[in-house]
This record gives sequence, structure tokens and C-alpha cells, in this order.
Amino acid sequence: MRKEGIFDELLLLKIKQGDTRAFELLVKRWNKRLLSFTYKYTKSTEIAKDIVQDSWLAVYKGIDKLKDPSKFSTWTFRIVYNKIMDWAKNQQKEQTYANEVAGSDEVEERTEEIDINQFLEKLPSAQKAILTLFYLEKQSIKQIAEILDVPSGTIKSRIFYARERLKNIIKKSNYERIR
Repeated sequence: MRKEGIFDELLLLKIKQGDTRAFELLVKRWNKRLLSFTYKYTKSTEIAKDIVQDSWLAVYKGIDKLKDPSKFSTWTFRIVYNKIMDWAKNQQKEQTYANEVAGSDEVEERTEEIDINQFLEKLPSAQKAILTLFYLEKQSIKQIAEILDVPSGTIKSRIFYARERLKNIIKKSNYERIR
């Protein structure tokens, strides 16, 4: 086990004993990473901060439910992921409503400079989550399975299909750019 994991476990034990300073330290240790993870979905610093803040509240309220302190990372990412998915569903509903009011589905303008995040944005939320957790957050297949609460084999399959879809999006984008 990594030294960082042991330190987090000690902090969790102190938190369960009522040490608020330990919780503050845990937040300080993890907040930047959770903000980065959330920003990849929201593309808004303010929204990412709101989601992470809501997630920390859920962590604080549910800390006693975490039976295995070594699972803190996975457990916390699951909470954040669920909050992001709630936000994404609300965004989708709002966008659908806005399109109905406007009477059209406007296509986003393309820019010549494209990075991988722009391609990831074109994936469905679930596929974007899988690839972000695996490649950008460096979570193992086992950890992702625990975060999403599905079998490891399912995660492997979803990574495969998400990569295939991402490849097709990139190919299509390159084809359209050439035309």
C-alpha cells in the first residue's frame, strides 16, 4: 500500500472520531484532483467547484458508511461521478428545453484547433466517464468497476467500445476537415 493511502486511512479514522481538522486536511489533499476530474466534464470552474463541494458534503455525511478506509479513493470518485451524472442529466434536459423554445438544434461551430477533450465531449456521458477515469485519472479497471458498481469484465468491454467510438469520432472529424 502506498504511503498516501495509509495517511488517508489515518485521517479517516480521526474523522470518524470527530476530528474536524482531519477532514479539512483530507479535503486539502483531494480537492484539486476532484476538481480536475469534474472540470473535464463541466468545462466550467464554477460548476466544477459546486459539484465538488456537494460531493464533499456527501462524503462528510456518509463517512461512517465507508467500512474500508482503503477504498476512500474509489468511494469518493463514485460520489463525484454520480454528482456529475446528475448535473449532466439536468444539462441535457435544459438543452432539450432550450432547443424546443428556440425551435432548432443549432450545431456548434468548429474550430481548427482540436484536442482530445473536444473529442471526448462528443461521447455519451458513460463512455466519456470510462475513458476519463481510465486514461486521465489513471484508475485501474478494478477501481472503475467499484466506482461505477459494475463487474470488471463490463468495464473492459465498455473501455473497448468507448475507444472504438472515439476512434470513429476522430476519423470523421479528420475526414470533415479534409473536405
